[in-house]
Amino acid sequence: MYHSILVPLDGSPFAEQALPLALSIANRARARLEVMLVHVLYMFQQPECSWLPFDPTEDAIFKSREQAYLDAIVKRLRKTASVPVTSALASGTIEDGILERARTEPADLIVMTTHGRSPLKRFWLGSVALDVVLNAPVPVLLVRPQQASADSGPEPTLRRILVPLDGSKFAEGVLEPTVALGSLMDAEYTLVRAVEPGLLPDGFRVVAELSATEQPRLEKRKAEAQAYLDGVAGFWRSEALRIQTQVVVGTSAAAVLGVARDKKSELIAIAIHGRGAFKRLLLGSVAGKIVRGTSTPVLVYRPMTGG
Repeated sequence: MYHSILVPLDGSPFAEQALPLALSIANRARARLEVMLVHVLYMFQQPECSWLPFDPTEDAIFKSREQAYLDAIVKRLRKTASVPVTSALASGTIEDGILERARTEPADLIVMTTHGRSPLKRFWLGSVALDVVLNAPVPVLLVRPQQASADSGPEPTLRRILVPLDGSKFAEGVLEPTVALGSLMDAEYTLVRAVEPGLLPDGFRVVAELSATEQPRLEKRKAEAQAYLDGVAGFWRSEALRIQTQVVVGTSAAAVLGVARDKKSELIAIAIHGRGAFKRLLLGSVAGKIVRGTSTPVLVYRPMTGG
């Protein structure tokens, strides 16, 4: 499934932290790896020049520097790559440049950090990553940048994969690209479904204690959730995959993050509804809370049907 992998960069060490995982996947999949950077007019990179007339010579200097940066990245990657490594310098807005490249030189996977030039103190999706996630035609693997160097540590692997499901066929759409990725690393999978307890209003408070009536209902929902997970797991086990299932009680995002910590998951895979005009919808969603709440890489996929 993965024949071409695209890694958007912005010239910062933070964005480069997507490279080790992208290279590991590319080597295992025998996929072409392309690093790209979107050229932004020099006057936007140097605000003090924004009031001056456009100087094509000055802009060409910036382009030359950006191409030299990409060439250096390619040279560095080729030292350990067993696959072709190329680069591309695109133009336009950053988000559109990335998405257009993914379509015209069709990529099967985009690997990028959640933030580039400087990660926010309080982690959240940067605007570029958010636009790419919501509009990409292919899965996007998000890597949260850390303070360590991009090249430090052992080769990254994705051998423990967590897939939250909600009982819908739409959510199951993430399974195919997830299995394609996990099969490269002999991964084991945990399918998890969260069942929220019946929270009852009590004036301005919300009480979590379940009544004698609510407890049987919760047990029934847990049994239904387990039956659902067993059915999904049974299908994929027929493909000789190692799959566990787990039903957990709690609010969806918090429950999933708790399981991810307990399982020491190396990847969380989630499906999202991609509607680029409504970015704010993602911010409060289960998917958004999972991305915001973990330092684990997250594979985000927008199935082409039902989303």
